[in-house]
Amino acid sequence: MAKLVQTEQQDGVAILTLHNGPVNILSRSVRAALIEGIAACEEDASVRAIVLRGAGRDFSSGLDLGELEAKAEQPDLAALCSAVEECEKPVVAALSGLVLSGAAELALAAHARVADRSVRIGFPSFAMGLLPSAGATQRLPRLIGAERSLMLIRSGHPVPADSGLVADLFESIDAEAPVTAAIAEAQRLADHPGQMQRCRDRVDGFADPAAFQAAVSKLRHQMEGRYAPTESKLIDCVEASMLLPFEAGLAFEQAASEDCRQSTYSQGLRHAHQAQRRAPNFPERLQAEPRKIDFVGIIGGGVSATGIAALAALKQHKVVLFERTEGAAAEALSRIEATLRALGAGARLNDALKQIVTTVDLRQMSDADMLIEAVAENPATKAQVFAALDQVARDDAILVTNSALLSIDEIAAATKRPAQVIGMHFHAPVQMTALAEVIPGAANAAETIITAADFAVGLDRVVVRCGTGGGTLGEPMLAALRDAAIVQLHQGIDPYDIDRALIGFGLANGVFKAMDRLGLDVVLKRLHLLHGVDPKSGATDDLLQKMIAAGCLGQRQGKGFYRWDEHMAAHPDPDIGAVLGLDLDQSRTGAADLAQIQLNCLAAMANQGAKLLRNGAALRPSDIDAAMVLGHGFPRYQGGPMKAADMAGLFHILQELQRCGDVHPGLYDPEPGIAALVRNGEDFDALNRLGRNRRTIPG
Repeated sequence: MAKLVQTEQQDGVAILTLHNGPVNILSRSVRAALIEGIAACEEDASVRAIVLRGAGRDFSSGLDLGELEAKAEQPDLAALCSAVEECEKPVVAALSGLVLSGAAELALAAHARVADRSVRIGFPSFAMGLLPSAGATQRLPRLIGAERSLMLIRSGHPVPADSGLVADLFESIDAEAPVTAAIAEAQRLADHPGQMQRCRDRVDGFADPAAFQAAVSKLRHQMEGRYAPTESKLIDCVEASMLLPFEAGLAFEQAASEDCRQSTYSQGLRHAHQAQRRAPNFPERLQAEPRKIDFVGIIGGGVSATGIAALAALKQHKVVLFERTEGAAAEALSRIEATLRALGAGARLNDALKQIVTTVDLRQMSDADMLIEAVAENPATKAQVFAALDQVARDDAILVTNSALLSIDEIAAATKRPAQVIGMHFHAPVQMTALAEVIPGAANAAETIITAADFAVGLDRVVVRCGTGGGTLGEPMLAALRDAAIVQLHQGIDPYDIDRALIGFGLANGVFKAMDRLGLDVVLKRLHLLHGVDPKSGATDDLLQKMIAAGCLGQRQGKGFYRWDEHMAAHPDPDIGAVLGLDLDQSRTGAADLAQIQLNCLAAMANQGAKLLRNGAALRPSDIDAAMVLGHGFPRYQGGPMKAADMAGLFHILQELQRCGDVHPGLYDPEPGIAALVRNGEDFDALNRLGRNRRTIPG
């Protein structure tokens, strides 16, 4: 096995090369080897300077995310950065490819940095609620000031080395040979030791104290009223870089970083990130290989159809889009162009548009590898479309429905090839929602399922397997949330307090405002179309029927649960109790009661999620979380409803379900798996394993 850090010497310069997989993870062993290598170089009289580099394309992507689940083993990253910065001999970082998070901190600790034009540097871990822990908030501001430091860390996106945001971090940006340039820079510093500056001693970024403080104050003001704990601590740390001595600033950052790592905010964000990475692991991958899809036919010209067409064309698939008339086809093409622009096609726009042909003749799709139907959620219309597609499609073509509600098997029954008919719902609009749910029918072979999944992954979608047989994972979860809110409404709790509690939890529109925005008639129609769900079994159906009968349709009508003014702003309706025929307590609910509302709704969703796990609709709890976060606006920092239940404590969830079981048994009767997990001292996360280690829900 090759050493994790290999050392060679060239003209008095020791070159320490990281060898740890494709992206040179800074594991504990690598950190220890680097510290040992630097110490050896300091003792070696033949070594005048040191260059750090990464083997392969990338310098390093930083720490392994799994290591962040516990306090770092020693030596930690801060110890490594201190060893680099305190080295008596010049240390130059030769950077290429990815320089992310912990690797960026390591580069900042070096006495100089040389980059090639492939370098992308940034702090993607910040998007997971993690603060730098090895001095970046103290070193960066010393080099480039507060404004650019805050922008770089907060963005979460790596930026090119020659970007104005970070170009001043590098002594040079060499076209092809960063190691050669780094050796030259190391030799120069060795020849002129007075020019070697540790970052801790730099004050370039403090040259204008007023501008520095103004940048800090401006961002702090922007964050007022927002729940952004990691950003608040980042602002404090950057401010501390100018106010505190360097060592005190490091200690301040490390304490803040550990607070962030342990916070439920970061736990939720990290889980959401991991859930997206797990989701494409379908069991069918062990059974079949995917087919290649080059030519795609799309039926429909609405937002969903044109969004899918834009995604496929951007990835250089040949696309033929069918609409019933030439005018509708022209409108669809305009919509595709607008979507491509929204997706940031830029210079690729014309090439993408060249991939697309519109038609009013289905026969032009006869050679397509895959045909995707994306018309209205109407069973009769879908059946007509699939019967027609069955007549024109190649014998081996895969037929896909974009339906989010209907039975896949009933749609497939309109064809003579049910094994090749599958559901794949692209959540719209595609430029804002990166989720696609693959919904197999009973007859689908593994090859069909994996081909559909990989096609969506190739369009940069996060793919979740949904085994409902029809309808996405999110629909029954939303139904449970609405039912829980309406049960509490029947108990006399004001709907605006319920929404206030859920908005405080992170749901942008709560429940009642969200239904108003969608349209109460639309919510009711979707509930009645949803495959596998009896609309009469929940609490929502009767209430919505009553509201609609009273002429309350929601936002577009000006009145629903809220009153909506001409500016589409919502206002509580003082007569809502009379409209609903309920005696509501409209005195302001206290914080403890708001927390109880949140717990009740979360318990109902967790219970529904456990049912989806039991019946095989969901492979893992984290798949439900990914679907809810990406597709339905569940707050990312809560991780998803199943992770939020874990963080609330499954014992408390179980208690709440047992407390409410008599009120609405179908909603609150505890799924046996929850009690089994509690007895075992486990939570839903224990069911998130992959491959052959995957577990089903117990009980």
